[in-house]
Amino acid sequence: MDKMKMNLQLFANDNTITYREDIARAMYLEAKEVFMDNLKKQPTEQWKSYATVKDSNKKEEVYDSVGNLKPADIKAEGAAVIYGDIKEAYKTTVVNETVANGFAVTMEAQEDEQWGVIPEVKVNELVRTMISKKEQAVAAVWDDVTTAVGADGVPYASNIHPLVNDATSRNDNLVEDTFDIDSYQDGCKRFNHWLNHYGDKFFTTPSAMLAHRDRQTEIFAMLQSTLLPFESSITNTKNTIPQLKTIFSSYINDLQVHILDESIDSAIFQKRKGLKDGYDYDVRDTFNFYYNVHERYKAAMINPGFGFVTITGATAPVLVKLAAASEGTAGNKKITALTATKKYKITFGGTTLPIAADGTIIYDTDLDKAVALTGTEITGLTNGVTYKVEEIV
Repeated sequence: MDKMKMNLQLFANDNTITYREDIARAMYLEAKEVFMDNLKKQPTEQWKSYATVKDSNKKEEVYDSVGNLKPADIKAEGAAVIYGDIKEAYKTTVVNETVANGFAVTMEAQEDEQWGVIPEVKVNELVRTMISKKEQAVAAVWDDVTTAVGADGVPYASNIHPLVNDATSRNDNLVEDTFDIDSYQDGCKRFNHWLNHYGDKFFTTPSAMLAHRDRQTEIFAMLQSTLLPFESSITNTKNTIPQLKTIFSSYINDLQVHILDESIDSAIFQKRKGLKDGYDYDVRDTFNFYYNVHERYKAAMINPGFGFVTITGATAPVLVKLAAASEGTAGNKKITALTATKKYKITFGGTTLPIAADGTIIYDTDLDKAVALTGTEITGLTNGVTYKVEEIV
């Protein structure tokens, strides 16, 4: 700061020609120095422990889903290797965004010797705003997994992830329940039943758990106790629940808990350009000095249906239930995600009935009375009842 004040005094000396551009340049150099110093002082950014950095060299990048190579085969002696065709699975396109911030200093503030306190206050805060924006961007990716729809047409955390080459199977990476030992174990077990896009067993295993920092004491008590936690002291059951690495964040949703296979890219931080700074000086109108920083990136989720299981932290609302291999998505008194112009039949309680054009049930066992849907839903159902919807070809 002393050097900067000396420079300003030198510029104001009667024997020196003063150029405001020179003053602005000196102000910029000091602001840049303070910015870089404060950047080094910041604690480790939390998002780096639950998002994979991907370098980008253009406006957008495209990512294909894992799990789309045919199963390995036994090769008999002298026989040729059976090669699988490279086919696209579910592609996710991630478009980079520009994030920027800055501040202005008036000529009067500079001339009245207030500049000395500005770098320490404003520049330090500028560093924090840029880091916080990245934290919020990555956290939002995780917070939205139950609502944001992925490239496979369902939310990133869903019970019904479709497979490209196996129309009869689904992957499940969603546990709709409060977080406790039972839902935690249920989430870990989901990894054991995932299939690749050919319907073959997919090699994966949970390695870490991501949760809000408010859950830290609860999770440590659950994982690190010798005996089963939250149990009567006279029972003395040995704690055998899976011991995963713990990752905590103060930015993500405080209800959801995510179980991760860190060998698979789920949330990514696509980096187009790192932090760049600049300055400007309004020589014509205001005589203000401007300092700004910007970077280009995008946080996103890729690989729908693989890489993580989400425990919602809240009991699931009672909806209709779907039988195995049923078409559609279970909803509140309805089944959604059907295809308009197709005819459907619905089975429940041991009876199969046709569906009318408006999506209501025709209570007649004559399936020839089914009419092509005009919408995409079957309505008028009862929550808690199990239905099976099938297309009539």
